[in-house]
Amino acid sequence: MSKIEIIIERLKWAPPEVIDEVYALMEKVSSAKPEPSSEARTGIMKHFGAFKDSKTFEGDPVAIQRAMRDEWTR
Repeated sequence: MSKIEIIIERLKWAPPEVIDEVYALMEKVSSAKPEPSSEARTGIMKHFGAFKDSKTFEGDPVAIQRAMRDEWTR
């Protein structure tokens, strides 16, 4: 049984005050960590997808990797 299944099963039989406390805790946790917007990416994350439409990386990924490797081993 997974953790979420155990929690749900125990809450089925919990008194109302316990359910209220669990609910309040879940609300507090979910409001404490807002999801960052895609525009608010920082650090290396802001570079992810930068070459998505690049002509350089079109085609077979293995062939691209081999060509890059061969360029460095000459």
